[in-house]
Amino acid sequence: MPECGSYRDAIASIELGNVLDWWDHAGMPAGEPNRQTTWSGIERKCNQWHAEAYKARAKSRKLVWESLVSACAVCGVDVEPLTSTDCLIAEGMAMQHCVSTYDTMCMWGGYRIFSLKLKTGERTTLGLGKVGERWTVDQHFSAANGPISSTMATVGEKVARFC
Repeated sequence: MPECGSYRDAIASIELGNVLDWWDHAGMPAGEPNRQTTWSGIERKCNQWHAEAYKARAKSRKLVWESLVSACAVCGVDVEPLTSTDCLIAEGMAMQHCVSTYDTMCMWGGYRIFSLKLKTGERTTLGLGKVGERWTVDQHFSAANGPISSTMATVGEKVARFC
């Protein structure tokens, strides 16, 4: 990653929650960061720690569940149900977010997650939560929990109605 020029650029370049997670679990116990550590160094250590955590999670958990919706296309968007811990880990690594932590909720039937992809390269992760007998959009983000387009928002709502 490029060196950030300002504090505002640094905060925008990586999710602060991920940095705090790293600092709480690995950085602080190791006495990091120190006075010589740059923001790029913090980002690198944070990303490395999260990648190692994903790998450890993949080795320790192998949950699988059924999807309520098969892989399909909606309004030109490819919709792929994510139906295992391994799928969630791969999605989380590709999209730089914590989707893999939802595997237990998915297995127990209260949550469903989908990867949505446009041929243009736009990609989002859709999380549906069960409220009573209905499924509703709980979370819908692009990479690093970024905003989504109106097209993807519309497709997310349609997928929720399919469930």
